[in-house]
Amino acid sequence: MVKTQMERSTIFAALFSFIVMSSGCSTSKTVPCGAYASTFLDVALWTKGGGTVALDSLGKGGDSSLIIFTPGFREIDLVCGKMPEYQKDTDILLCCEAAFTGELLEEFSHDNIAGNHVSSGVFHEGYECPDNTGFFVYDGKAWSFALSGRIPQDKPLRAGFSQNMIISEGKVQPRFRDRLPDGRYYFRALCSLEGMLCVVESAKEIRYAEFVDLLSSAGVDNALYMDMGSGWNYSWFRHKAGQDVTIIHPWIEKCKYTTNWIVFR
Repeated sequence: MVKTQMERSTIFAALFSFIVMSSGCSTSKTVPCGAYASTFLDVALWTKGGGTVALDSLGKGGDSSLIIFTPGFREIDLVCGKMPEYQKDTDILLCCEAAFTGELLEEFSHDNIAGNHVSSGVFHEGYECPDNTGFFVYDGKAWSFALSGRIPQDKPLRAGFSQNMIISEGKVQPRFRDRLPDGRYYFRALCSLEGMLCVVESAKEIRYAEFVDLLSSAGVDNALYMDMGSGWNYSWFRHKAGQDVTIIHPWIEKCKYTTNWIVFR
């Protein structure tokens, strides 16, 4: 069953403290994260000037708000080709589009994913994308971000993808969308925030410059852009493995052209 409402009683700050103490995560460039005894996903609403509170339902927050999805996971993967199905993949806590897709193709090809990437431990070459200025990787024990257009192949990795780096080590990078129409959209990024890995999304449709400003104001250390737009923003989450899911943005026919998804289990 799909739920659109969530019953939550703990505030994000309290859960954040619990995660840090139980995982041993730090603010180092490569962050070790051991397996959790019980996987979970916390959802919070951060508002500029107003702090962070637990989010009991989607649709809340205004132009100055961010939704923060913080998973307590045992593994991360980049699934390519076919999007996981929440009805079958009941151990997945969060699933959302990651790297850019090049063309709207009926058949899947790794060549249609922007930049080199790692899926289930296998390196793949994608198409060259000038907007890719950073990457995220996970080796099964630790994750990290880097300000580089290509993922190195000098060590085994479990998952990784290339994208545009919005913020690197606390410094806002050149805004690649500044040359595009100044429309209002939902935006999303994979982030590190006070040593924790999280997915952060605008609570409302806003301008890209506003999204970058909110990420910076929230204290995000690293932020890697995630592909969005109509169809590409379809995503879902559950608070614990086996529980009902909440759809973040609805499935539409265009979703069939999407190519890759980061998943947390």
